[in-house]
Amino acid sequence: MSSGIVDDVMVVPAVGLAIAEVAGLAVRGAVKVAGVITENLASGISDVIAQMREENRQRLELEREWIEDLSKERDQAFNDINAYISSLNKLSESDDRLFAASGVNEAKEKAKSIINKRENVVRKIRQLREQAVKSKNVDEIEACAEQAKLLFDGLNGSLHEELVFFGKNGVKLPEYGSMHEDAVRMAITKHHDVFNVVLKTTAQDNAGQVVTESMLRYDFAVFEDSLSELLCVEGLNDRQVRDILAVKSELQKISNDDGLVPEIKKKRLATLFDIYSRRRRAILSEHKEMAEYYSQYLDVTCDIPEERIEMSDFDSLDQLAEVLEKAEADRLERLKKQYVRIQMDRVMKKHGLNVVESAVMNRKEDDKRVLYGIDDTTAVDVLISDQGTVATRVVGINFGGTPSKNDEKELVKKEHSFCSKMAAIEQDLEDLGIIMRRKKTLPPDEEFSTWIKLDETVKTDKKNINRKRKRQTGGKVMYME
Repeated sequence: MSSGIVDDVMVVPAVGLAIAEVAGLAVRGAVKVAGVITENLASGISDVIAQMREENRQRLELEREWIEDLSKERDQAFNDINAYISSLNKLSESDDRLFAASGVNEAKEKAKSIINKRENVVRKIRQLREQAVKSKNVDEIEACAEQAKLLFDGLNGSLHEELVFFGKNGVKLPEYGSMHEDAVRMAITKHHDVFNVVLKTTAQDNAGQVVTESMLRYDFAVFEDSLSELLCVEGLNDRQVRDILAVKSELQKISNDDGLVPEIKKKRLATLFDIYSRRRRAILSEHKEMAEYYSQYLDVTCDIPEERIEMSDFDSLDQLAEVLEKAEADRLERLKKQYVRIQMDRVMKKHGLNVVESAVMNRKEDDKRVLYGIDDTTAVDVLISDQGTVATRVVGINFGGTPSKNDEKELVKKEHSFCSKMAAIEQDLEDLGIIMRRKKTLPPDEEFSTWIKLDETVKTDKKNINRKRKRQTGGKVMYME
């Protein structure tokens, strides 16, 4: 035997099928798991499979709670901000009255001032809505909603001079005084379905009516808001966003073309809205299907959130399905490695070796080695690599100073002692479905001995660190990663 071993590790098919069951994956052509696991093997792995399933369930539950809380905050902000925008858009219905006092000096300038200030506030609130919907930070979402409310509540104050002017000239605008009440009332109910917007200039009951500037202004406002709200749908990819922005650009061209008479603007607006309605239906249909696949992708990658691809980064449903298939396979491999680590912990403990906390060893978070303590000065260092190999070595633990010649000789004796146990350890692992094939060995010798140096303060604090870790993990010390 040896003090250094590098092995190929194979998880037997029966265990692989059981782990696939834990992962919730569809194993094509596989027989029922219980039918291929022997009685002895089943008794050895059932509790580990249950532990892995429970850990997976807890991860999913925590993640779903976070997503649910985030979605709830987003929906609240979205509804409130939509209420402000709808209330402000509705004010455009009164624009005709702003020009009723056209015979009065400064009336035209005051009317334009009201419209410009109102539209500027709407534009800023729309930007806050988009920021809130795309944010993954609850504090940022709340801040967006608060800023939107301040903008909305502050509009009347900024229009005080203009409203007083029109009031003195006989033009009453009571709707400006009830804006906040309207918004609160709308926020209490489910936000309006912006996708069912009907333009005033194209409504059937307006057939034959004269198209006014205020009607067009209202239609441009609700059309643009519908586009902006569609852009807020989470997970839209670049292609879908480009389609929406192309319609938005065309809408702005029609709106800004002062050379078009109202009737021509009405016709162009109706044509564009028809194009938009078809594109919107296609985008939402594709998005719904992609969202279903992406939900599966989130479940499969619940344990590696930092490596996930955002839904918006997928160009098509086919690409998302391909990535999902690979993610399922990768998830199964991660579970197999987790199974190997858990069983390694158990077998080592059976032979009198316990996991040493990563905090005690002062190792980095991404260090995937596990240290099993033999005594206060010796341990077994184990690395289970991503390539499916296991490396084991006996190491000395030196708290300050340099190991003496006697320390070196004692370490070699302990290396021999561990090597005498290695065959039994390998057999126990094989009984649990983990087969290790030895590729390289290094004999117990001072030349190959390794020492790990730690501060004395770390040794002193070891019990406290272990006690703290146990509280954090519900009373059980997990393997180091």
